[in-house]
Amino acid sequence: MANWPFSFRPLPGRFGNMLPFSDVAVGTGGTTIANSATTTVVLPTPNTKSYVDRLSVSATTAAVSGGTVTARVFKQSGATKTFITATLSLKNDIITAATPAVYTFPITGTDAERLLQPGDCLGVDLVASSTVSTQPVAAIQVTFSVIS
Repeated sequence: MANWPFSFRPLPGRFGNMLPFSDVAVGTGGTTIANSATTTVVLPTPNTKSYVDRLSVSATTAAVSGGTVTARVFKQSGATKTFITATLSLKNDIITAATPAVYTFPITGTDAERLLQPGDCLGVDLVASSTVSTQPVAAIQVTFSVIS
């Protein structure tokens, strides 16, 4: 049997995949959500071919507004903007002081839409339909699989 460096084999099911993670703060301590407008936040992405595995939002404080405050993730490839998730509310209908937690974005994009090429951008549209009187305390996270 060969020495250790020459006999290394990846574990079944992983095959050497790297799982990079990035996040961005939204609301208090991060990008402020504009009143009655759409605010776009760019998520850091690997500069290599990668696949979007999971998207979630961690929040301790909900946005307070007379209208809706929602988030939806998109992939920007050149001039083409493709939404890859369903819309998630950042208001107190899912986030309350009693239940701060991590909420998963429902991914609705196809495998091809979730595949990022070098130069593609991943972003979040934060939409407020009226005045945001209290900014949320939240972070949006994304996990990638790097494809070689």
